[in-house]
Amino acid sequence: MSDDTTPPAPTPYERLGGATVIRTAVDELYRRVVDDPELAPYFASADLAEIKDHQVRLLGSVLGGPQVYRGRALGAAHRGLGITDRHYDLVVAHLAAVLEEAGADDGAVAAVDEAIARVRPDIVEVPAGG
Repeated sequence: MSDDTTPPAPTPYERLGGATVIRTAVDELYRRVVDDPELAPYFASADLAEIKDHQVRLLGSVLGGPQVYRGRALGAAHRGLGITDRHYDLVVAHLAAVLEEAGADDGAVAAVDEAIARVRPDIVEVPAGG
């Protein structure tokens, strides 16, 4: 008699290292974003601690962790900020670099990329050239 119960494959969240690694990655992401002269104006009067907390929950949830994102709907949270395609792409590039440097495998990066692609229309208000 064989035992066909194999443990489930680890989630991207588990492969990345869990909450501690995600928190560190988010801290680094916002350090880079605030240091980026094109992006800094979006965060000049923002509550970075609150934004980071939401981002940790959102990334944890997207990557298969136990976090539940309970923040405002992304469209409502970003409405009126005038976020352009270019600026959105800059944040995505910073996020991808931070995740890769944190040791994220291709599956984790792909999971984040898929989630980001789905929410882009909720965040970008000013299309390129608009």
